[in-house]
Amino acid sequence: MVDRRIWALIGCTVATYLVLTLAAIFRFEAYFLTEFYGNIFHVMWLNLTGVEVDGFTHLQRGSLYLEGVPTYIYHLTDVLPGGLGWILMIVAGGGMLFSFFRRSPEALVLTGTILIYFLVIGRFWDKPIRYFIPAGPMFGLVAAWALIELGKFFNRILRFSGTAVGLILCGVFLFYGIAFSRIYVADDARVEAAKWVQKHVPTESRLLLERGYNNLSTLISPVRHLQVVDLEQQMYNTPNRRLSVDGDYTACIEGEYLSGGQYLVISDDRMAMAANQPAARRYYNDLFKGKLGYTPVQRFTVQPNLPGLEFDDSWTDLNCRRYDHPATFVFRRTGKASIYETEPHLRAYRLESAEACMEVLNRAVAAGDFTLFRYILPEKLKISLDDVSQMKILEQFIRNPEMLRSANQPGAFIEEDGKWRVNLQVDG
Repeated sequence: MVDRRIWALIGCTVATYLVLTLAAIFRFEAYFLTEFYGNIFHVMWLNLTGVEVDGFTHLQRGSLYLEGVPTYIYHLTDVLPGGLGWILMIVAGGGMLFSFFRRSPEALVLTGTILIYFLVIGRFWDKPIRYFIPAGPMFGLVAAWALIELGKFFNRILRFSGTAVGLILCGVFLFYGIAFSRIYVADDARVEAAKWVQKHVPTESRLLLERGYNNLSTLISPVRHLQVVDLEQQMYNTPNRRLSVDGDYTACIEGEYLSGGQYLVISDDRMAMAANQPAARRYYNDLFKGKLGYTPVQRFTVQPNLPGLEFDDSWTDLNCRRYDHPATFVFRRTGKASIYETEPHLRAYRLESAEACMEVLNRAVAAGDFTLFRYILPEKLKISLDDVSQMKILEQFIRNPEMLRSANQPGAFIEEDGKWRVNLQVDG
């Protein structure tokens, strides 16, 4: 017969889940069975595997900066330290190792639960600290158990010293918790940036916003001339390291988006890509140095703080700050992009002539690069065809050299809004 305590445990677990996740009750079908990509099972599958459609792999929005990071080590170096603090993390880790030495059943249950949870959740593609909230109390318990057990090995003076150290650590955790909670009573950086835009940016100015959690489009009046730049998608299609470092991808972004704007508002939501995406690193370096014709004019930040003291948490994983206190930057266009003058090989991306467009087409075919190829397509074609169909056209150019030779003739290029494009006609 099953112990009643087991049933009580299962019942309490289910009840706690339902109380904390009311959508599971009131919108059961939408939460568990919908075909929408936000379906809980789809999200879990996406986290573990990624999704491939027609040969294209689709990853979660906002997580490209995690590409290539070591699966479990990243949690230990970037995620858990920001959520638990280095001291608690080290003490809890030591306590888990000590539990094997002491063979305490209670401690081994805590250690085993943490390890199993870590091994499962650590495999997820996205790595926010909130995934470890259920394990938080267990980290604290195993750390406390370790300190108590270690105290039994020493004399009274050392035990009192250990108690004092423990109280000091608790004080540190308490004060940092208070400091972090103060970000929620401060003026939100995104709201402050939106207020600044409303006050200082002329209504007729073209305002560029990066797509992401913090693009401010819901905070700024819709009567303004807004354009959202999907920079992450651009960076997802930048596999060629030479083109990344040499600035070809940056020139495409400047020509496609920045050249037509007067103001640009971004947050550090997408800037984390620079850590492992050479194209993003080149783009943000040029942007902040003024090489793309824009100058930083305002920066809005909120950090965990106490009166007279501020804690810089910009080193933590992006998920620790992107939702509630991201840094927000406003740029104003102050001139033309200088990269075309200092780096002559990028001048072709201005698309000022049919010859320049042909040069970019040759580079795109030679490198088999979709970003360069898409850059020279006419806007009507980009709208009418999805990325997969556009990629298939590029593959035809690569397989059939005669197509490339036939492109270099009168009528093969058209002028569109001051830039030359490949005059491709696709049936249907």
